[in-house]
Amino acid sequence: MRSLILAACLALVAGGPAVAQQDALGSGENASKTFELGKKVPGKVELVDIDGNTTTFKDLRGKVVVVAFWSDSCPYMKPAEPKFAKLHEDFAGKSDKVALIGIAANQRELTDKADGYARIRKHKEKEGIAYPLYVDHGNKITDRFGAKTTPHCFVIAADGTLAYSGALDDDPRGQKGESTTHYVRDAVKSLLASKAVETKSTKPYG
Repeated sequence: MRSLILAACLALVAGGPAVAQQDALGSGENASKTFELGKKVPGKVELVDIDGNTTTFKDLRGKVVVVAFWSDSCPYMKPAEPKFAKLHEDFAGKSDKVALIGIAANQRELTDKADGYARIRKHKEKEGIAYPLYVDHGNKITDRFGAKTTPHCFVIAADGTLAYSGALDDDPRGQKGESTTHYVRDAVKSLLASKAVETKSTKPYG
């Protein structure tokens, strides 16, 4: 599996093997193939949260899913975190139609698994993060999405089709205010309205 070559604190550093996740991703030629825009994310792909609970993308079918590759230490997450919180809050009344999930894939932030991911839990409580956080030991999920930075975002349509890949918005430093173009939010709103996503791909910042 190709390794991710990333800069500084944004690096999603590969760690040891994650057998359970690799099995869930399948085997053979398609097991390491990056998910493509316009194609469906396999329903069997399994996610494990910080409490050890599992879910699959099949479980999320019927909802527009925002996948955000997440970090508790990347400086770009500091302005992004309240934006994710606002996104989650704005769609909270549509929890049957929209799901926002974070995936922690920086291996240096996952070393306290035996302590129940105390670092992530502390950060989650401090920031009041209400959306679920999943962990990706060995970057198995990360590699399949082709995620390169934090936050690198993906939007999946209700039928499982990958509809957007890229930046959360065009305001990495959180300074543009009302002039910000909200790529992820716009993609979600388009899909909920059964419209085509106009901007399908942007360069993720970080």
